[in-house]
Amino acid sequence: MAPAPSERTELRTKLTWLSVFRVAATSLLLVVLIVRQALTPAVDLSPADSLAFGLIIGVYALTLLYAVALRRGMAGRKAAYVQVSGDIVLASSVVFLTGAGDSPFTFTYSLAVVGAAILLGQRAGLIVAAACTVAFAAVVLGVQYQLVGTQFDAHRLPTGRLIFVVLSNAIAQVFIGALASYLARLLAAAGGRVMAGEARIEQLVDLQESILSAMPSGLVTCDREGTITF
Repeated sequence: MAPAPSERTELRTKLTWLSVFRVAATSLLLVVLIVRQALTPAVDLSPADSLAFGLIIGVYALTLLYAVALRRGMAGRKAAYVQVSGDIVLASSVVFLTGAGDSPFTFTYSLAVVGAAILLGQRAGLIVAAACTVAFAAVVLGVQYQLVGTQFDAHRLPTGRLIFVVLSNAIAQVFIGALASYLARLLAAAGGRVMAGEARIEQLVDLQESILSAMPSGLVTCDREGTITF
């Protein structure tokens, strides 16, 4: 079922802000890479840095495509799922390039979960939390068993730490998904009450205009000081 016009407008606004946040985060990562490269005496880029710059260019290109799609009115739930899926891929790429299990950027998965809960609601937040858990485990296990990352000097972990990292990340994503979904539900309920209040006010205004238009005489309202207000 297609979303209502008001729901589509709200979803479009959320997608726009998510795109702005994504560009800001990507630009910050770009600045970090440029500074690190400037402070490195070596001239040639490492394979990881080359891939990181390529990833940043790809994010900018995809964000531009998202902007064009939003401008053309393509702001449905499918577009939201595409953006959230892209965020999971982006988070996995950043984690992979910055140390896999030892990466300080594992929180980027949490941002994808929160974004999904805000955009698509409670159920989507939990689904994306599970997807992020699987994606992180795939990255860490791929590096651990040398399926990926051999050319990027990715770090392998001791078995005990590997289990701890994967399980702790899974627990964190589930809790964040549940909390974000709960907050998204409260936000949606509050928004519904505001919309209902606005609709009630509009009904009262229409009723007032109907009463006034049916009166055979005039009506003047004053405040306590006697100043005419209407």
